[in-house]
Amino acid sequence: MGASPNGSNLSKKRILIPRFGWIAQDLAYAMVLNRAQTQLDLYFIDTRSGRSTKVLSEKSEPFLELTDGFQVLTGLAQFIWPSWRDGHTHLYLYRYNQNQPLSSSAELVRQITSGDWEVNSVEKVDEPKGLVYLVANKDDDRQYQLYSVPLSGGPLTRITKAPGDHALKFSPGGEYFVDNHSSMMSPPVVSLCKIDGSDCRELFQSRSLESLKLVPPKLVDFKAEDGTLMRGVLYLPAQGPMAANGKFPVILNPYGGPHGQVTADTWDLTSLFDHLLARRGFAILKVDNRGMGNRGRKFAEPVYKRLGELELRDQLAALDQALKQFPQLDSNRVGIWGWSYGGFMTLYSMTHSDVFKAGVAVSPVTDWRFYDSTYTERYMGMPQDNEEAYRKSAPLTSAANLKGKLLLVHGTGDDNVHMQNSIQMTQGFITAGKQFRLMLYPRKTHSISGAETKFHLYEMIQQHFEDELRAK
Repeated sequence: MGASPNGSNLSKKRILIPRFGWIAQDLAYAMVLNRAQTQLDLYFIDTRSGRSTKVLSEKSEPFLELTDGFQVLTGLAQFIWPSWRDGHTHLYLYRYNQNQPLSSSAELVRQITSGDWEVNSVEKVDEPKGLVYLVANKDDDRQYQLYSVPLSGGPLTRITKAPGDHALKFSPGGEYFVDNHSSMMSPPVVSLCKIDGSDCRELFQSRSLESLKLVPPKLVDFKAEDGTLMRGVLYLPAQGPMAANGKFPVILNPYGGPHGQVTADTWDLTSLFDHLLARRGFAILKVDNRGMGNRGRKFAEPVYKRLGELELRDQLAALDQALKQFPQLDSNRVGIWGWSYGGFMTLYSMTHSDVFKAGVAVSPVTDWRFYDSTYTERYMGMPQDNEEAYRKSAPLTSAANLKGKLLLVHGTGDDNVHMQNSIQMTQGFITAGKQFRLMLYPRKTHSISGAETKFHLYEMIQQHFEDELRAK
């Protein structure tokens, strides 16, 4: 982009351009994010002349989260802008000069949605009717429903009714939508519905799991040290070979990181492996610690520049409360395992605590300098400015403090958390004289996919915990 009318030259600044697209013929837009990710500017660009104008600027300290709710209403010369400026991700309506779009800044018309809940996505805008269709967790922060709301403001109308999660796709004409619905205990059912949610016709139903006689997990709430509410899910065994004197070992299965939500009421986050472990006599505890997603700005910000530290404190606080609430849990037989950020959490926990007797880290980040720079710098700042924060957050730095029996797993073709992370961690353990187990899956990416491979991996995880958490 060339210089804007006020003389700024974007080409000389350290910027990121995370989103761009078209407003109208010969008129494009670009979102420009500063490297510190505390300011997001919206530019309109005349593609014929190359001129650009900043029409909106959003600022947020200590960092700003990007969302995909931006929608241009070409017939109204307006656009919808998502922001968490009031503490939650909500929608705002702006007006721009249709005849001379580069002549002035956009003008805020109104805030469309508000409340102690999050807008997850904007699915469709019906300009003639003045309605926005959005997915939000308004009625339960663990559920995602489709709502409509007037552009002019007003109460939301809930369209989907069944509890759980609704993933949607609207028809080109906007008269229908496909609803992929599931919940923690109900695998996906796909239906075609009219836009008002009526006359839904089932298109696909998952195979029934009734014969498995799955036992629903308990929804449990905990408090962080500052009193913040943390959601949890607990799978409690009734019996199983791991029981000893009426007590069961407990395995924490965190994700822990930004955007994640392991307690959402959706089949995507349900693991039949959890049910299998519960039948073997393990209790499985999943907790959304501070720093994770879909609970607002105040819940997300505390982990800034100290990834791992606060998350571990929250997980341990939840564990302590669970041990008090459920006396059948054995405080002397505690394990932990996770994947990706959850793998990082496993390594961080086992090198910063002596609580865990066994753990499995799958595809973990071991030093944030090895990970995606845009993601990392949003939450950790830039390495050259925050060397000590990077050092303290890296499990690699604390390899000599490993406690408990560790199984480290990685795919050699990981395209997200590169295998460099686990190779460096391996060397760290060797240098520190720490024994551990390492499993590599050839040519497998971050998901370590494939039926045979997945079966091999999960059987290994099960066996690791049965060996290490069995009553002595």
